[in-house]
Amino acid sequence: MSYACPPSQVAELAASVEEEGIAFYRLLAERTEHAQVKKSFLFLSGQEAAHRQLFLRMAETLKVNELKCEFQIDVCPLLKVAIDKLKIAAFALNAVPPGPIDLKKNSDIAIHTEA
Repeated sequence: MSYACPPSQVAELAASVEEEGIAFYRLLAERTEHAQVKKSFLFLSGQEAAHRQLFLRMAETLKVNELKCEFQIDVCPLLKVAIDKLKIAAFALNAVPPGPIDLKKNSDIAIHTEA
């Protein structure tokens, strides 16, 4: 028995990763007291939002004439688990301490999280 994984679902999963990036950079922007750093993090959040919109448009386009890719196993749940783990590792909101944080700490968190 084979299962189908619609390409639109893959694009939707990719969009969900971008949602985490949006929240992560907004949180860093909220926690900094430096105007230029805040502006930079809000820019990065905006970039993540643009990526999310792109993936959602891709998903809608794919749904119009969706051709199902056949696999021997149902890969969509496996992809979702892998992407959920990636979101936790890549955008660990718990890595951002509560309250205001200084420029160096804020930048270090962003660099190490995205790396």
